Amino acid sequence: MNPVSLVLLIGIALLVILWVRSLPKKKKLPAVIMIILTLIALFVLLMAITGRLSWIAVAFTALLPFARHLVPTLLKVLPFLNIWNKHRKEKRQHNNNRSSANQGPSGNSQKVREAYEILGLKPGCSKDEIIAAHRRLMQKNHPDRGGSDYLAAKINQAKDTLLNG
Repeated sequence: MNPVSLVLLIGIALLVILWVRSLPKKKKLPAVIMIILTLIALFVLLMAITGRLSWIAVAFTALLPFARHLVPTLLKVLPFLNIWNKHRKEKRQHNNNRSSANQGPSGNSQKVREAYEILGLKPGCSKDEIIAAHRRLMQKNHPDRGGSDYLAAKINQAKDTLLNG
């Protein structure tokens, strides 16, 4: 490292330290975190440019800031993961030659309860609420928009069960 770059780095470091010291106490920690993250990003970029870091690692590092947006999306999808799990269990039961006709007289009420659960509604809601919930879920889970065929079928079946049942 040549002396000019060393003097430049020391000057930048002193300016950053003075800037952090001038901040109010509540803003110091976020500023330090921002500086550390910026330094890490610059280090990763330097390593990638010099060929010491694969581009896969660079892409992964570049996607890290978006990870916080991914968690709420996954949490919104979790109820549908429960539906998928139920479907898997139903398939397993079918493969073991168990008939769903053995549910007895409570089978229909169970379907209605499941339909309300799928649409995220409470029993006794109006026809308009059922249609609105169906529309909202289908906009998110339609196969043409990257959703699952199974989930779309379950949502449609839930609407039909509540409107026709």
